[in-house]
Amino acid sequence: MRTELKAPDNDDVLATPIDPGTLNRLEEALGKPDTKLEDLDEDGLALIRDMVTQLRARQEVATQVDSDSAHRTEEEKYNELSPERAVTLADLKANYDRLVHLANGVTWADTGKALRASPEKLDKLGEILKARPNGDLTVTGREKGEIMFGEVAAKCPGVKNIVYDREAQTLIVRRGETCNGNAMDIAASFDAKPMLPNHYEPLSGKVPGLDDETWALLLTDDSTRKSGDAIYGGYGIVSKNNATNHLGRRGVRLELGVKEV
Repeated sequence: MRTELKAPDNDDVLATPIDPGTLNRLEEALGKPDTKLEDLDEDGLALIRDMVTQLRARQEVATQVDSDSAHRTEEEKYNELSPERAVTLADLKANYDRLVHLANGVTWADTGKALRASPEKLDKLGEILKARPNGDLTVTGREKGEIMFGEVAAKCPGVKNIVYDREAQTLIVRRGETCNGNAMDIAASFDAKPMLPNHYEPLSGKVPGLDDETWALLLTDDSTRKSGDAIYGGYGIVSKNNATNHLGRRGVRLELGVKEV
């Protein structure tokens, strides 16, 4: 009695034994140019059916393998990083490891996953690292579904002698004064924002000498800005001052969020 066949898991064509006599008769019949299926005996037809079943099973397996391979290729493309992005990721990992006490419970596993899912954000973080290498850019916590990166160096990094925004810059130009730009435009060039005051304040107890020698412009709420002031950090505390003030030690701390996955 013929056993039911299943897809083979090796290089054999068939999963059941083949009677040599049946194989010889089939080979002889198929060798004749005018052989028709009705000329074959039942054993020969059964063998052909078995072979077709096995080949069909193999084809289905091969199709699934090709599909899985294509799917894996897409995942690999998704996870694959260019050399430049790989360097940025490594630099951010080094900062994270060195400053993990500032991460507020955010793991690097979650961080790396988020960065790979948002390569354009990874690029912007890379630009910040290159343009402002002394900022100690690192993970500072979570905010509304995003992993936050902020500049946490003791000295406010980047260009100094800046005002808060373009409006303030226009005013000092009218007064005949000069500055090196404004915090909002500098941040926007990196797809970032000035650091939130409530993110800056906790740093004072964790970063020794935070802005003892510099001033850091911070993201200012509309009410404060309409009054003519801007919010800044200095000596580790948050305060307000005229938005047009452009002391030589005044810069901006950047902050950028990356969506969690």
